[in-house]
Amino acid sequence: MRAAIGLVLLCLPLVACALALVLPSIHIGIYGARILVRTIGSIVLLVGIVSFGRAYFLFSHHAIPGFLLIAIFAVYSTLVGLLAWRKLSPNVTRQVVGLTFFVILIIGSQELKLLKLKYLYDQVFFCILIFLIWLCRRTWQILIAKIFV
Repeated sequence: MRAAIGLVLLCLPLVACALALVLPSIHIGIYGARILVRTIGSIVLLVGIVSFGRAYFLFSHHAIPGFLLIAIFAVYSTLVGLLAWRKLSPNVTRQVVGLTFFVILIIGSQELKLLKLKYLYDQVFFCILIFLIWLCRRTWQILIAKIFV
């Protein structure tokens, strides 16, 4: 069951790629693109709020380095999620898209470890990283062009 969930989560970047390639041909307009960025920003905000709970758990178990990393991530993602609603700009759009793909990368890498493919882990992770960097740049270029140009 856990491996099936891992495979589904690994397919998320492929779905995102399909959306990024189809997005220029879909006429979603300026308001649709803004709603899309704000919806993704809301999900990023929820991830940040949940991360505060994880940071508190690590702090209560005296894991200070982990607490600091998770707390910084929680503050950053909460700030980006709030800025998506408060002040939508090209930089905020880049941050929302980048943070979303970062979260997908972290989830995907954890699920790759669960699949027990240790001999392929480094190669697959590197390919996914390169693919997500390209996909992230392409997605924010499309969204910024639809919203601000």
